[in-house]
Amino acid sequence: MHRVESIVDKLYDDMLDKGQKITYRQRRYEGTTAKSVIDATARRFYFAPAELSGPSSTDLKHIPEETHKMLWHKNWKHGIVPYFIDPNTYDSLLSDSIIKAFDYFEKATCIRLQRLREKPTDKMSLQNVEWLYISNPYGIKQCVHSNERKANSGVQMVVFGYDCMSLGEIVHEVMHILGYSHEHTRPDRDQYITVMWDNIKPGYKKYFTIRQNDPLLSLSYDYASVLHYPARAFSKNGQATIVINTNMKVGQREGLSETDIEKIGMVYGHECVERNRQYLLKTCPSVVKVESESKPASKEEINEYFKDRLWPYGIINYKMRDRLEFSAEERENIKAVIRHIETETCLKFRELTSDHHEPIQANANENNDIGDSDNLKDDNNTAVKNLTPTPAISENEIKDNDIPNDNDSKTKFETNQKNSMEKQIPVDSGVLNKTSPSSLRRHAANILILSRSAKPGCQCPPSGRPNGNKVLEINTDCFNSVNELLHLFVHVLGLDHQHNMHDRDSFLHIIWSNLTKEIEEEMRQKLPTAAAAGFPYDYLSVMHYPWLQIKNGVTSIMYPIWNDGWAMGHWQGLSSTDVQKLNLIYSAECAQRKELENNNENE
Repeated sequence: MHRVESIVDKLYDDMLDKGQKITYRQRRYEGTTAKSVIDATARRFYFAPAELSGPSSTDLKHIPEETHKMLWHKNWKHGIVPYFIDPNTYDSLLSDSIIKAFDYFEKATCIRLQRLREKPTDKMSLQNVEWLYISNPYGIKQCVHSNERKANSGVQMVVFGYDCMSLGEIVHEVMHILGYSHEHTRPDRDQYITVMWDNIKPGYKKYFTIRQNDPLLSLSYDYASVLHYPARAFSKNGQATIVINTNMKVGQREGLSETDIEKIGMVYGHECVERNRQYLLKTCPSVVKVESESKPASKEEINEYFKDRLWPYGIINYKMRDRLEFSAEERENIKAVIRHIETETCLKFRELTSDHHEPIQANANENNDIGDSDNLKDDNNTAVKNLTPTPAISENEIKDNDIPNDNDSKTKFETNQKNSMEKQIPVDSGVLNKTSPSSLRRHAANILILSRSAKPGCQCPPSGRPNGNKVLEINTDCFNSVNELLHLFVHVLGLDHQHNMHDRDSFLHIIWSNLTKEIEEEMRQKLPTAAAAGFPYDYLSVMHYPWLQIKNGVTSIMYPIWNDGWAMGHWQGLSSTDVQKLNLIYSAECAQRKELENNNENE
């Protein structure tokens, strides 16, 4: 009957397209719909997730029968929805709109939408792990609804149309992703609304067809639902397609209604409870077995650890190998990261450009004098002199700190460098009395050369300033968000990963058996106490990995022990501890720079 009615719908649409006037009549199906009466309310659960494989049958035996989860066609285990936003189709502003809507959804419900740092590309992850790939390769503008009735099977592509990016419209789509259908298609909807079939555009009547076997009919009809169509949805003549039997407004797109939230609690409440139960079982023993605190590092040990990582004077000299390698948006993202660091810390960035604006080649000759202060200019087109002392040598002559090995050449090299620098920096500034010529030479030689790479992923560079001029390849996935780039740049400033700190086992419970070899190898590393610079463990650090990663069909998870975990990996710029740590380790360098600036102003 349903198949025949669909054919009739098509015939009606064809007749209307040909200009034939006809009154649409929909056939009504006879039958009863079972109602599920479940006493459940929506809650927000504050603990981190457990494994995505779900509870075992043995575990379920210990759960009262009445709390067993509702049978549901969408299977987002433990209420966790991993997602990746395609940076090629959604720029940073559009991505921010999506993330803000997802954050709102997390605050209102127990569902967890977890952003992935890297896009899983291997076959196992694409076929066997449920996650969202948010992309718009065809530039669609209108709203595109997911198939909410189709069961999950591997990666699911989701399109947010460019004209459909408000908070309410994104939340509407998330409800579909979780498996919820439109409110106006409930089996009992004719008791509350009247569908004006003659006013609906040809081809769109299917969006008004009543669905069958709704397990949520115990809830009252919700005019305020974010899943309800507005009164003139898909109207062909401007007239109402939905007439309601009250004075209430329908079709709001401001956010979830109370009934929407209750729906989520009814379907996913059991998953969230089980998620938190597993989390507590795994982390409580870890809390009891907290390792004894190690002896804090001394000031001398901290200085020794960071001394070869710091940029002299707190100035980071950088240059794009070729500006055309980066798109305008990517260049702006780099600038945004730099502005954020300069605003929050005492550090300064200097973009060095040449008069001819030629790209730096791997085998530059002596005529390409990067070190020539007359040819170097900052981003204000001002010659860089006093604060950027540079020896008159080419880029490759100082690459990797390549100083001549024989004693005579080395002595001549150092003498030339010292004379060159003393011409640019006043001796009475006090800087030469505090900083050796060799350190000034390192300052001049350390230029970060930014290069765009088409490789997937976002490879972290070694922490600290480069030893000589260094080409920093920025991979494709590093531009997924400004915070990915920020993570990369903070490595360059000298900080390590937070999850590798000496005391991390007191704050993270790692499921080693569920890690890929690559991630396990990295997580096995532990840093000395001095790497923390005396600061406590920081879940909010931009240098902390998120709690969930997907690779080779494996979902790797780190359970936070002492917090709810939802900020871990949800980077929102430098944390308070990140700022304090950078300002502490660079305090002497920044003080020297300010002293030099004051002396130059007095002259």
